[in-house]
Amino acid sequence: SSSSTGVRSWYGVPLIAEGRPIGVMQVDSTQVDAFYEADRLAVLSFAPVVALAVVSARRSAEQLEQIQRGQNP
Repeated sequence: SSSSTGVRSWYGVPLIAEGRPIGVMQVDSTQVDAFYEADRLAVLSFAPVVALAVVSARRSAEQLEQIQRGQNP
């Protein structure tokens, strides 16, 4: 559940990368029952893209850290 003030409904989906959960993508609303099927499907369709972006950002950060230490990526 969300601790944000005024949130009356939320919808969350797991972010899966390489067969493992890496996080959750959540959308909130101040309206009760705010998310219709089309809204939920849109969030579901973006989840794989977001998961890939997270993995890519993590790998880039790891490579940058290795470079800064003087190691090969």
